[in-house]
Amino acid sequence: MKLKNLIAVLIIVLIGVFLTAAVLAQAQQGDPENPLKFGTIGELINYIADFIIIIALPIATIMVVYAAFLFITAGGGDERVKKAKTIITLAIIGIAILLIAKGAALVIRDVLGANPPPPPQSSASPTPSSTSGVLTITTGESLPNGQSTKDYPQQALQAQGGVPTYAWNVASGSLPPGLNMDSAGTISGQPTTNGNYAFRAKVLDQSHPELSAEKDFKISVNSPPDPSRCVVIDGSGSIGIELVAHNPDSNDQQFGCSVVWDQESFAFGSVKDQWVSFSENLKSVLYKFNPITPAKWTLYRSDAFGASSCSSVSEKVFVVPCGSEFRAFAYRGGHKIHLSLSSPYITLAHELGHSFASLDDEYSETGRSPLLGGAGNCVQNSCPANWPAGTCFDGCNYQEAGNGWYRDAENDLMRDNHIANNPYGPIDRQIIEALISR
Repeated sequence: MKLKNLIAVLIIVLIGVFLTAAVLAQAQQGDPENPLKFGTIGELINYIADFIIIIALPIATIMVVYAAFLFITAGGGDERVKKAKTIITLAIIGIAILLIAKGAALVIRDVLGANPPPPPQSSASPTPSSTSGVLTITTGESLPNGQSTKDYPQQALQAQGGVPTYAWNVASGSLPPGLNMDSAGTISGQPTTNGNYAFRAKVLDQSHPELSAEKDFKISVNSPPDPSRCVVIDGSGSIGIELVAHNPDSNDQQFGCSVVWDQESFAFGSVKDQWVSFSENLKSVLYKFNPITPAKWTLYRSDAFGASSCSSVSEKVFVVPCGSEFRAFAYRGGHKIHLSLSSPYITLAHELGHSFASLDDEYSETGRSPLLGGAGNCVQNSCPANWPAGTCFDGCNYQEAGNGWYRDAENDLMRDNHIANNPYGPIDRQIIEALISR
């Protein structure tokens, strides 16, 4: 094939490319479906131009080399020199056409590719990615207790991390009969049977692969309060303390008690007399430990075994039938206290400091780490400037002196509850009074 014919073919191909572009561009406007493997028509044209250049440039190079060969071997022959000049001229023209075609293809790509058709819509949601590599359940393990045949106070379990929304289920154990948990983690219903129930909740998120977390929870179900079984021991205040006899749970066993009550005798016999006597002895807590006074507080006794009988009380005191081997305890701000039948009223006063006012222990105890987030009777690094003069003493929150913790009194009730009628410290009283006045 002569070079003139080759250049003519290239020109025809270039014209065909432009015509094809026009037709496909019109089709693209009328139909968003793109049957080609290219994002736009401009990309197709640019691809064709590159393909032609890849083929044509080597041919043009060969022609130039061939023309040079003719010049060298012409030997003064006009015919061979003329032929060589013609070949070089046509090769240069061909290369110019190729470059023009490439430039035109780029322009067409930019013009037609400025607003490419949108990708096909899918009803499927995009695959989410986790915003956090860890999914955790943040709700505490002790859920609100229920009352049999009464609506349970709805409790929505909470989680954080991963990709919401979360899907919940009960992985093991069981909820109290009558309660259920929906996929959103909300527990509701009306429990029907008294008892202590434990279950493990599991949560899944929407990431791929999905994240999961599990946690154990406890719910206790008791009979509704029976006002006829609620006895006022002393006081007339709005802040109630209710004594409830109960058999030791796992926490009580951990603190040294595994003895159970004689329930038959508790109802009518000597154990009932012991229960009444114990309750009467505790009423001194209302008179010995200002600001706990009978004008602001009331001490109640429930005569329904294992169940609360008094409504709207602040502090519940669960009593096990053990002796001095049992170590009374309460959790800061938990409004629940665990005592034994041998616990004196000063121990109740000490534990009220924890359960009602979130006060820290002010004594030292080897091997125990300090608790953070208390009410402020134990402070770190230095005593606040607003503490009264003479109320800063080294050592608090289970820490010996010299470990950076300070208390408000040299030896008050939160430091030693074995000294008869040992009072609250000055900062302890301020914290309790502020809560009472709310």
